[in-house]
Amino acid sequence: MEDADLRKLAKDGVVRTSDIADALDVSRQRAAEQAHRLVQQGTLKRLQRGLYAVVPLDVQPENYRPDPVLVVHRGLDGDFAFSHHTAADLHGASQQSRRTVHVSRPDGRARRMDIGDVPIHAHRIPTDAWPEATEKLRRGRRTVRVTTPERTLLDLVGLPPSDQDYQEICGILVALEPKLDPDVLLEQAHRWANKTTRARLAHLLHREWPRGDPSWSHVEERLDELAQLESPYYFGTAPSNPANKMDNRFNVIYPGETG
Repeated sequence: MEDADLRKLAKDGVVRTSDIADALDVSRQRAAEQAHRLVQQGTLKRLQRGLYAVVPLDVQPENYRPDPVLVVHRGLDGDFAFSHHTAADLHGASQQSRRTVHVSRPDGRARRMDIGDVPIHAHRIPTDAWPEATEKLRRGRRTVRVTTPERTLLDLVGLPPSDQDYQEICGILVALEPKLDPDVLLEQAHRWANKTTRARLAHLLHREWPRGDPSWSHVEERLDELAQLESPYYFGTAPSNPANKMDNRFNVIYPGETG
């Protein structure tokens, strides 16, 4: 393989056997043989059958960790969008680094899987919601599909209590706020979110939304509609912390406090 071919592949970061075949203008069988030699040389790192990461110079292959988003983008087949915490990161709203990559599939089965050493949590998204709930963003030289800021927030607020981190979600809401369309957010909440998720959303918006912003001035009345919940519901400030609850006014009751 010529240096020019290697440089072309290196720009992609994560490649399939078909990419090597196209770069060399050879059959896939010949490309697979070439990939095997490059793995032995330490130029490529095998992630799974037919999928490789291009190892930067002066880096040991066993120590190299390619961009997990690009690994999943190139390695996962079928329709999917990056979602939940991974989507928050792609929208520039991430509050902490997470090892697991989250994706959502239209009417797909929720499951966990791995590509190489990248753990993936696949979630289901209704097919009817797919067109309006996803968009495309750039990640390096690749274009990836990701849930919209509105859908990303709803997905995070709708996670099971054991996966909730209250302060993190508050931070993500603040970071996403410039990208949120209040009408789209509330419309999607009415159409796709369950009652508990709508109540949590109402609580968070009452707490964090930019009061005085004209674009949000009409949301107050609609929030009251969203905030109809018959009884208090757990909303933890950190995973596995059952001592924290949200009262029927959607205020958080912390351990040791009454309300």
